[in-house]
Amino acid sequence: MRTCYLHIGAPKAGSTTIQGFLGVYRDALKARGLDAPDFGCGEIVTGALALSGGLRSERKARKPKTWAWRWLDRHIDRTSDDLVVSREGLCNHLSDAGPNAFAREFFRQRGVRLTLIAYVRDHVGYLNAAYAQQAKKLRTTYSFDNWLIGALSGGRYNYWRRFKPLLDDPEVDFSIESLHRLGDGGLLPDFCAKVGLPGFDSSGFDASPFRNATPGPKAIAAGVLVGRGLKELGIDPDFDQSLHRRFRLAVEERGWDEKPFFGPDETRIARILDSFAGGDEKLAQAAWGVSWEEAAPATRRPRNVFDLGAAPAAEVREVEELAREVLATAQKPARGWRRLFTKVQPVDPISP
Repeated sequence: MRTCYLHIGAPKAGSTTIQGFLGVYRDALKARGLDAPDFGCGEIVTGALALSGGLRSERKARKPKTWAWRWLDRHIDRTSDDLVVSREGLCNHLSDAGPNAFAREFFRQRGVRLTLIAYVRDHVGYLNAAYAQQAKKLRTTYSFDNWLIGALSGGRYNYWRRFKPLLDDPEVDFSIESLHRLGDGGLLPDFCAKVGLPGFDSSGFDASPFRNATPGPKAIAAGVLVGRGLKELGIDPDFDQSLHRRFRLAVEERGWDEKPFFGPDETRIARILDSFAGGDEKLAQAAWGVSWEEAAPATRRPRNVFDLGAAPAAEVREVEELAREVLATAQKPARGWRRLFTKVQPVDPISP
C-alpha cells in the first residue's frame, strides 16, 4: 500500500527547513519514489497551506470541495509514488475529531496509508521564537511580557492538547520526536528516515535560507511599533505582503540582526515551565518514556530586549524612525464599490 507522510509541525520546530529541503531536493526524492506534490503551484508551500486550511470546511471524503483536496484527489489517481506534504498548521486541525476523520477516510478510500510526523522543542525556545515571528511579521502590538500573559493563558502553545488525541488513537500512525533528541545526525536525516528514505544524502543542503532567524531586540521593538500603527490605521499586516520585505530590508540595512532577541529571564522561564509542566511531562512519558526535562531541556540565554521606556533617547528615535519608514509605505485597501476602480494608495504613518 502506498503511504502519504504528512509532516504536521509543530510550529517553530524545523518546519521551514523541512519544506526548503523538500523543495530543493524534490527531483531527487521523486527519483527514489517519494513525491512532494506542488499542487500545480510550482512550489510546495502554497498547496500545503491550502490543504491545511481546507480541513475546516471539508466533510465528505469521497467528494472533497476545496481546491487543494480536489487536486490531491486527482494527483493520487494519476501517480503511483508515496507522497510527502509538509505544513506546520496541520497539527492545529488533525487533533480535532472532524478534520482527523475526514483526512483518514480520504486516504483510506484511495488506498493510501496515512502517516503523521511531528517535531517539538522546549517551550521556552518555542514561545520566544513564536513571539519574534509575530513581531517581525508585524502581527503583534504587545511587548514580550504582555504577549506572554496571553500565550500562557490559552491553549494555542500546548503540545499535549494538540497531540494527545493522536497519541491515544491506536488507528493513527503517528511519529513524534523532540528536536533535542536528534543528536549529531540532526533534523533532516531523521526526517528522511521517517519518510522511508533512511540514508538519503542531505549533506549538501544549505539550510540557511530556510531558517526563520530571530531578529535583534531593536528590530522586534520596531516591529511592535509598526504593528500598533497598522492596527490604528485599520490595516491587516498580511494585506500588503511587501510590508514584511520592506521591514526586513530596513532591519538588515541597520545591522539589527547580529544578536537575536531573547525575552525570557529566569523568572519568566520558571513561569513558562510551570504553565506547561503537566502536559509536557505526560507527552514525554507517552511518546518516549523519559522525562520532559531530558527530552527537551529549557533554552537559557541572557535576556536581550529593547525597552522603549528605558533606552537612550537617540536609540529610541532610531527605532521610531524605522517604524515610520515602514508605515509610510503601508497600503490601505479600498472599500465597497471603490475597490473596483481605485488604485491602492499609501497611507500616512502614525505620529511619533
